[in-house]
Amino acid sequence: MALQGRLNDARYPGRAAIFYPFHPLFGCEYAVHRRHGFGGTQQIELQLKMKRLAVPVWMSNQDQCENMTWGVDPHCSWESLLKLMRLLQQSGL
Repeated sequence: MALQGRLNDARYPGRAAIFYPFHPLFGCEYAVHRRHGFGGTQQIELQLKMKRLAVPVWMSNQDQCENMTWGVDPHCSWESLLKLMRLLQQSGL
């Protein structure tokens, strides 16, 4: 797992890499600003150049993400793709 440092410290001074292969920042490593829970999911807030980005902790778990596959017949709805596009545009990615 790429999370380094004390996991129980709200100030969490570590670094984390994104291992989820379908994330736009896959393979990148950033300083962690803090770790917190949101909507029943543990998240890490990464410090990018000029902003912060919260991602689920599981995306920084290399073992878990390496076992993910596209599946037999992957598909995604147009509605979901448009929603993702708007979200990425709004976040400046």
